[in-house]
Amino acid sequence: MNAMVVCKLPDAIPFDVAAAMMLKGMTVQYLLKRTLPQGGLAAGDHILWHAAAGGVGLIACQWAKALGYQLIGTAGSDEKCQLAKEHGAAFVINYKTENFVERVKAITGGQGVKVVYDSVGKDTFDGSLDCLRPFGLMASFGNASGPVPPFAPALLGPKGSLYLTRQTLFTHASTRESTQAMADDLFEVVASGAKSRSASTNAMHWPTRSRRIAIWKRVARPARACCCRDAMTRHDGAGQTLRRPWPARQAPRMRKPFGS
Repeated sequence: MNAMVVCKLPDAIPFDVAAAMMLKGMTVQYLLKRTLPQGGLAAGDHILWHAAAGGVGLIACQWAKALGYQLIGTAGSDEKCQLAKEHGAAFVINYKTENFVERVKAITGGQGVKVVYDSVGKDTFDGSLDCLRPFGLMASFGNASGPVPPFAPALLGPKGSLYLTRQTLFTHASTRESTQAMADDLFEVVASGAKSRSASTNAMHWPTRSRRIAIWKRVARPARACCCRDAMTRHDGAGQTLRRPWPARQAPRMRKPFGS
């Protein structure tokens, strides 16, 4: 087995929770912790996250709140907006009934946000650029509505000398050390809330193990394979290994993750 695709699990994270959260959770990790605007982000900063009620978005809402960020989430219905709000979004925008550029400007006092995290693509790209403050970062990591058409880089200058990047998970997780470091960061933020019901409001927390599993399965949707494609080993002395439930030669076709 290739060691790069295996992650150590802490005792606080059961196998089923880890298998459900890895792909989407590590996507949020590399975005919020590694894909940052000039000068970084600090508590109180506004960020814009499109598709905030999706599997990646709901994890982002929780993690951004834990970091103290003011996440502005967009979604396509009032019900989805409410779901994002319940998971930690500071502000929500129904882009089917509201102009999200105008709302972002109003929320930020006309300044705009430091960074936009966009997995939607074509339908939100132009508006997302207009939501950024000068020197802001447009971080694209998906194309749910279709790929962004070609455009002239000179466009970024008049809009505020903006930065644009297209990120993928497997670039960040290209080494054994990087993969484990990202996983450890994800495990820590999940376990920190699992330890205490009265933890700081800056912690992601679920009161009981069964509740944590229910939430992660809902927002992350259990993968048909574990986080490491083939197996995931908890190094607890017992050498336990959770292997994929199908024969190696009959593995189903896996759906491409965001950013691939």
